[in-house]
Amino acid sequence: MQLFTSPIRTRIVSIGALCVAVVLAVVLPHGQALTSGQAATSSYPFTLCPAALGGSEKIGLPATRVQIRSINSKSQSTKPAPSMILNSYQYASSYPLYIQGNPGIPVAWNSSASSALTGVSCNSGALSQWLIGGTAGLSSQDLLEIINSGLATAIVAIYPYTTKGPLAPISMTVKANSDAQIPVSTLAPGENSLAVEVVSSSARIASYLLDHRKAGLSELGSSFVPEQDQAQTTIYLGGLTNGAYSGSKANTQLVRLLVPGTQDANISATIYTSNGAVTPVGLSSLSVPHQKVLDVALPTAALPSPFGIMLTSDQPILASALTSSVTTHAIAWASALTPVATSAGSVTRINFAGAQPKLVFMGANISVRVNWQPSIGKGASAVITGDQIASWSAPSATTKVTLTQLNPGAGRNLYVGAIMGDSSGGTLSYLALPSATTQSGSAQSASDIRALIPKAR
Repeated sequence: MQLFTSPIRTRIVSIGALCVAVVLAVVLPHGQALTSGQAATSSYPFTLCPAALGGSEKIGLPATRVQIRSINSKSQSTKPAPSMILNSYQYASSYPLYIQGNPGIPVAWNSSASSALTGVSCNSGALSQWLIGGTAGLSSQDLLEIINSGLATAIVAIYPYTTKGPLAPISMTVKANSDAQIPVSTLAPGENSLAVEVVSSSARIASYLLDHRKAGLSELGSSFVPEQDQAQTTIYLGGLTNGAYSGSKANTQLVRLLVPGTQDANISATIYTSNGAVTPVGLSSLSVPHQKVLDVALPTAALPSPFGIMLTSDQPILASALTSSVTTHAIAWASALTPVATSAGSVTRINFAGAQPKLVFMGANISVRVNWQPSIGKGASAVITGDQIASWSAPSATTKVTLTQLNPGAGRNLYVGAIMGDSSGGTLSYLALPSATTQSGSAQSASDIRALIPKAR
């Protein structure tokens, strides 16, 4: 015997489906597009550190228990970093290293055969990166490394620029979860002054250039050329040092310039020191041809150290500075700086892995808190103030440093560069401190009751 007729059964089933939909919509987590009241997930971007290019390398990790994996390994699963050395959170690696997202900035420290130490901040990669520096001359042992941490092959084009103009691009592929190392001397043989753009048409890539110079068995210096993401009309370079000498024994300085656009640029330079601002002769209004590399020597031998340079241009430009020691074979590239800790509450965390840096701050109305952790002993803090330029020297071997800008706001960008090495310049190295690591957000999946109810006809 039928208890209900067909129309009644249909209505009961519809009511039951509606009840189930209501229960699911209430119980299951929400988080579609970021509308009011909905939840979202957020995470820090991963970073990629270079391989040991012609020497040995240690990575200064920003925290304990970060997840890592080697590029070029068969497995793409991450694992916790092993126990660290002397509270400095160093991890020795010969291969490029993938580091899972965290609020700090890892630093790769490369030791060449001459024991010269050079550091570079690890980055998350991009579709396009600039490297303003290096040489393909007779002494060049320079290596360009391109890292692809993704699951698909990256199609890459390398665009070399010289003093004569741009050269034909060089195309190549970088396999998934691997790196490619290209001798810079093969990009533009014989050219002493280079700039390179690395462009990927598919996956994000991280590019590193180690400027290593050698004549026979004699080492002539080694330094990373930090990457730059885009051209700008205002560029800060620093901090720079003349070493322990002045006059004829002071370090020599040059600025390498490139105008990547299609119009020439008019560029002016201002050097900031503890004694005030100086405009170098010949750099009050310098005309720079587009798409040609130009090296400009700076008369800085009589200036007190440390110092920084501000470049302003009527066209977007790319720039870096090269310091060469007269008394030793040390060289150091300083790249364009990016603002750090620009918003209230944002901080920049970096691991110097036992080095003893001197931090050089540039910008208007400098007010920043520095918290640091020595390799041995308790942590401490200091507040650094100044206008246009200020500096702070770590009192001892230092691991983690945290920078917090105390007066962020419009027109108060803070730029920070680090100087490592002894007073003679024998182990000179520069490090550009990048922007504070920011979280990227994405909405969680949501259950919507409308997905379970057919649209009314």
